[in-house]
Amino acid sequence: VVIKDYIKIAIQYDNHYINCKFCILEMMHETQETEAGKQVRSSLSLH
Repeated sequence: VVIKDYIKIAIQYDNHYINCKFCILEMMHETQETEAGKQVRSSLSLH
C-alpha cells in the first residue's frame, strides 16, 4: 500500500523514475529478488 501511494505521488509531482526505482527498491528491502522486485529493477518509467 505504501509503495502504491508513493508511486501515485511521484507521478503527480513528475518525479524522475530513477529516483523512484531507488526508493521503491529500498522499501522492498529483502523482497527485491521476488518477481515484483525484478519488475521494478527492469522498469523504464512510472507507467
